[in-house]
Amino acid sequence: MDQQTEAHLRVWMDLLSKAPIVATVVLSAPLLLFAWILRHFSRLFVRNLYLAADAGNRAAMADVYTRMIAHGAAFTHEQQTIIVQSLFSARLDDRHADGVPSSPVEQVIDLAKGKTAM
Repeated sequence: MDQQTEAHLRVWMDLLSKAPIVATVVLSAPLLLFAWILRHFSRLFVRNLYLAADAGNRAAMADVYTRMIAHGAAFTHEQQTIIVQSLFSARLDDRHADGVPSSPVEQVIDLAKGKTAM
């Protein structure tokens, strides 16, 4: 190593040995950032899996419905209403729908907003 690199290394080693809290922050901050990013990407992944499964279920329902109509199946008005509502109902966009438990911070925010805990 050259002298400048050794000097920088000595400065860092002195700082880390004299201030253990700085060493803890310097070493744990990147790990916490990585864990936070990984958490959000995993939530996105699980939510996309859920949406894909929901889309597949709705496509299957629509296919069965059109095939039954093509073969002359008669539906009452109530049955048609149920089928159309199940095909075109809005999916609940809830952050808890992905199966990941909420953090304590999210629970406090929900309590402050007056929502019930899930």
